[in-house]
Parts: sequence; C-alpha cells; structure tokens
Amino acid sequence: LAVAPVGPRTPTEELLVGIWEDVLERSGVGVEDSFFDLGGHSLLAVRLVSRVRETLGRELPLRALFAAETPRSLSRWLAESGAAGAGAGAPAPRLERRERRGDEAPLSYGQERLWFLEQLEPGTGLYTIALGLRLHGRLEVAALSAGLSEVVRRHESLRTAFVGRMGRPLGRVRPAERWEVPCVDLSGLSLRRREGETAALLRQEAGRPFALESGRLLRAVLLRGAETEWTGLLALHHIAADGWSLGVLVRELGELYGAAVTGRGSPLADLRLQYADYAAWQRLGMEGERLQRSLEYWRVRLSGSPSRLELPVDRARRTVRSARGAVCRLRLPGEPWGALQAAGRRAGVTLYMVLLAAFGVLLGRYSGESDLVVGTAVANRTRRELEDLIGFFVNTLALRLCVGGTWGSLLGRVRECVLGAFEHAELPFERLVEELSPERNLGQTPLFQVMLVLQNTPLPPLSLPGLEGSGWEVPTGTAKHDLTLMVREQGEGAERGLEVALEYGTELFDRATAVRLLAGFESLLRAAAEAHSAAELAELALLSPAERWQLVAEWNASGLTLGPAAGGEGERLEGRFWSLASR
Repeated sequence: LAVAPVGPRTPTEELLVGIWEDVLERSGVGVEDSFFDLGGHSLLAVRLVSRVRETLGRELPLRALFAAETPRSLSRWLAESGAAGAGAGAPAPRLERRERRGDEAPLSYGQERLWFLEQLEPGTGLYTIALGLRLHGRLEVAALSAGLSEVVRRHESLRTAFVGRMGRPLGRVRPAERWEVPCVDLSGLSLRRREGETAALLRQEAGRPFALESGRLLRAVLLRGAETEWTGLLALHHIAADGWSLGVLVRELGELYGAAVTGRGSPLADLRLQYADYAAWQRLGMEGERLQRSLEYWRVRLSGSPSRLELPVDRARRTVRSARGAVCRLRLPGEPWGALQAAGRRAGVTLYMVLLAAFGVLLGRYSGESDLVVGTAVANRTRRELEDLIGFFVNTLALRLCVGGTWGSLLGRVRECVLGAFEHAELPFERLVEELSPERNLGQTPLFQVMLVLQNTPLPPLSLPGLEGSGWEVPTGTAKHDLTLMVREQGEGAERGLEVALEYGTELFDRATAVRLLAGFESLLRAAAEAHSAAELAELALLSPAERWQLVAEWNASGLTLGPAAGGEGERLEGRFWSLASR
C-alpha cells in the first residue's frame, strides 16, 4: 500500500520540502523522503545547495546533504550547525551586474585557457560543440533565423570577439545583428544520395573551426530533404557555451520560433546578468581566504600523484599530441542499470560514484597501477542566477583514486574524494594547474589523461510549433584526452538505461582496443551491481562470460594433461587460465 507523505511541522521544513519539489520537479514530497531515493544525483545536489543558499541564506556543505537526506533531518542539521553553517568558510562576493568600459568583456579563467589552447592548436575543431536536429513538418526558415538572431542578441557570450594583445586575450562584445540560416536543398537527390550528402555535410560543418576574433560563436545550417523533412546543425565554440548551455539554447529557440511564426515579439524578459558579470565575479571570489583554502585542499590531495597513467596503447605516444579521435558506444539496459543504482543506494553513494569506482578498477587492471588521477567535469553553476545563461561555466576537477582492497572500501574512498572535490569545485582548473606547475608536455594533458563525465545536464526536447523534432550530438572527430568515458541516463520507465560512450585518441588506440575497454567496463558494472561490499576488487570479473569461456575452454581445448605420468590425476591445461579469466 502507498504511504502518504509526512507533512512539514515547522517553517524550515516547509521551505525545504518546496526546495525538494523544485529541484526534483515533482510534487507530494514528504519531510521523510530521501533526496537520493527520489532521483537526486550530484548535479541536482549542487542545485539544491544553491536553493538553500537563496531561500534560507545558509551555506550548505554538500556532505551535509549526504548525512541528512530528508527535509526533516536537514532542518535538524541546519538548526544544530549554528547561524554561520558548518564548513561555510568565507562568503562569496555578491553576484551582480557590473559596470564595464565600452564593449570590453572580462574573461573567465576557463575562457583564457581555451584561447591559449586555440593559439597552440588552431583550426582543429577540438572545442566545437555540435548539435544535430531532425525536424518533420512545415518549417518557417525565416522564423528560425529570427529566433536564433534573438538568442544571440540576448546572450553576449555568443557575440564576444577574442582578440590578442601583448600575448593576452581581450574580450569585445560585438553589436547584435540579424542573420539568415543558410539552407541547402537536397530534395532533388535520391534517398541514398541524400542520406550520404547529409552525413558528409554535417561532418564537414561540425569539424569546421571558428575564428574567435570574429565574435560569431554560434552558427547554423539547414539541409532540406523531402518536402517536410529537415536536418539541421547548431555549432558553438566551447569558449562561449557548455553542455548546459545547449539546454538553454533549445528552450529559448522553441519559444522565440513560436513567437516569430505568429508575428509576436519576444516572450522572454531581458537577462539581468551576462556571462561577463560572472567572469568578473569569479575573479573576485578567487582571492584571499577562499582561494587559499581551496588551493591548500588540492595541494594536499594531489601531492605526489602520478603525472601519467601508463595504459597499454597500440602506438607509441608522440612528442606532440594529436587532436584526432573517435567514439564507440554501448547501452546498459534497465535491469542491470536499476540493480547498479540500488547497489549504490545500499552503500550510501550516488550512481556517479559507482561509475567512478568501476572506471578506476578498469584503469587499474589495464595499467597495473593503484594510484590514479581521473578528470571529471562539473556544471559549476552554483548560483541560481547562472542557470539561464549561455556561457562556458563548466569546471574540471582532478580526482585521485586509490584502487585496492574491497569493493566497499573503494566506494567509501570514492565517496570522500568526490565530496571533498565538489566542496572545492569553484577553484578554476587553470588556477590549480598554475599553482601545482606540473611538468608540461605537449604529448599529454596535465594532471590526468583520462576523464569520466556523467552527462546529466538538462536538455529539454526541441519543441517548435508545427514540427516534430529530436536532437543528437554530432561527433567532431576529435578527442581532448587519451580516453573520455561519457555516461548518460536515457529512456523512461522500463526502457530507462545507461548510454555509455568512450571517446579515444586514434593516434594511441585502435577501435578494437576501445571496444574491448568499453566491454570490460560493462562487465565490471554488471559485477558491481551484484558484488558484496566485502568482495575483493580482484573478484570483479573484467571478462564477460562469453569471453571467459572463449579464453578458458575454446582456445585451450587441447586435451593435454600436466603433472603425473599417464593414468594419474593430471591438471588440464585450461585450468591454468582461470586466474586470468577472473580478472
């Protein structure tokens, strides 16, 4: 029988229930309902912390939410932790609109780094974000152009030019202008030729580099197939946008297109803040006590960490790293995905933490190392005012893992590692690299060479009046690191599962190697879903049952015996391989 939710008894509990419902986008939450049991994860936890700051004026450490998962227990924690909030530290400066000189736009630390990297490797398309669109119905091209023009007018980040002066980048906001979406008519081609031309044009457009000094950091193209069939591409440079920004772009474009079709003006209020205001705020916040506290955490955490992860590769690493890459994919269906989530909840960790632990085991098995550094990306929109902006907010964290012992002990270490990193996630990666001064090598990225990214940023469906639409990420044929494992939850209900993609540098790895790595990760996830906390990591199977049977039985079915003379109880040859197969 369904149990009715327990209602709030105090004003604080009532406010917290409202925050739970807002962040989780669901009603009927009770004060005894766990944030994580209701579908909360690391990204939503950061948004919840932001809402608590905004509503209650309290700084809430992320680990407090893991210790107090319900509105009632968190209300009790807030009452007991004192007026300042445990672990709050120095408050951040106020985020507000700032006066600027003319068209000058302050740059964030991340924008400066991307500009320098673009000068180092110009024209690679490495930092292009490409979103493909499939549209069915009657499309008003002029209305789409008007909608995109208005998006660019609203968001200064999409029309900021990056120019160099004395070896340093400067930002200049260009005036808004109306532009037309170019349209290529392929309707006269046969279906087969049309599909081939569409795929080729999308690859070409996704790989075409941006000129940062132009101030045009969003571009679009339409390909017309049959009368009501359209394929489109939206491409943005990372210096102006991130994954979260795609959701903002898609949502605003839908509203603005609808208004343009009916001849109405923009239904969207002008933005109170622009990305340049965030950039100025970020630099003010990275001073004094806040800066020193974060730097000290990362100095201690990464002291003595290995500078390179030595994975077995198909080709030797070059002196200068290439940006060429490719992607292979797999889907983990609903049943093992649900078991994986349940196993994480029993251990008091999120799905992301389970994925990170399994990835660490995979890397440890292949490299033979137990001390690993894995990069990850966080949305870094820690203030509600930033949620509706298009811009480059994402930050990179270096997570140091000790892979050894039991599965339960590894999950515990990963939990502490992630919570500590998220509590110091506002320190720009660029400042961290500058502080630690790792040995620079053009053949590898600093601090880490592999990443794990849980892609749970909100991406609403493309909704254009009179059109059915869907979107997908278009590969750019590049790889920012040796390996980047990207995981996204997909589907609804019984169809829900995990989509896993492995982006790999093709100068190091063959596709067969990448596919084998991905299959090993799947095997480890399936084993982790059933593993007892006391299970040794060596007991988690890296090979699938089919691979283990092939290795142990099929490849070694010689019938030979070892040991005593004929007639004895000799050991069959394949028995020697069980220890390898179990790994």
